[in-house]
Amino acid sequence: NQSKITGSKVTESEDSDSEKMDEFAEAFSLMQNPSAFLVLESPQPGRRSLFQRSPARPMPRKPQNTGDGESKNPSGRRGSVVGPDSSSAWSKQAERFCEKYQMSSEDVELFAEGFNKFDRHGDGFFQVADLPNAMRHLGFRVDEHRISEIIREITSYVAVELEEYMDFTQRFLQDQRIQYQNAFVKFDLTASGSVDYEQLAEVVLHLGYTPPAPKLQEEILSQVDPDQTGELRFEQFCRFLKGCILSCGFTREERADIFSVFQKFDASGTGEISCEEIR
Repeated sequence: NQSKITGSKVTESEDSDSEKMDEFAEAFSLMQNPSAFLVLESPQPGRRSLFQRSPARPMPRKPQNTGDGESKNPSGRRGSVVGPDSSSAWSKQAERFCEKYQMSSEDVELFAEGFNKFDRHGDGFFQVADLPNAMRHLGFRVDEHRISEIIREITSYVAVELEEYMDFTQRFLQDQRIQYQNAFVKFDLTASGSVDYEQLAEVVLHLGYTPPAPKLQEEILSQVDPDQTGELRFEQFCRFLKGCILSCGFTREERADIFSVFQKFDASGTGEISCEEIR
């Protein structure tokens, strides 16, 4: 274990005294918990262990020459790894993710949006520390401790590539489904395998989400339970929750109105407007 400790930045001469003390304290804490060394790995280009100080930005992966004098990152795309422009390279990659992770194309696109949002340098790396905020950005309620547990099962580094990020999202969704199931069972008082419409607001609140307004709930229910049976089975309940998350609390008509206003101020068509314009 000694070689692992001396391999850290504690011995780097350019660190200040305070930084050295921080690293020494970190190494000492590891010595008190030998099992922690199990997650340490040999550093790879652009990657650092969770037990090493994160650089200001991850080193970009070595670009691949396309033969036309330009370079692309390993996903075959310039700039961010994924995005809404649906290039042929991303389309193939998205199809592979759908098959590998048994996700819908909608889910893959949703999480790809999160990756793009927090791939701050467009170099194909996503900081692990940004995962809670990324999940919040996508509308999920977040347990940061649980997120840390999930990502530690995947990597010991402070930055992840797209594939590792998708590994995380798959496990995150599985974890969410378990929470949904526990809540569903709790409110299925008669053990009938269903919950009544009247219980939905209470279940949603129990899971930490804001219950949808009556008009929005009616709209979502018309999609997940077209027959309007007055109750939802578990799979329908999961789709109902997904509808609540994706709607951001607005009906289709309301979202269309908001998007229309957004487009009015997005004169350049970049998909972004400045804070000044919002004011």
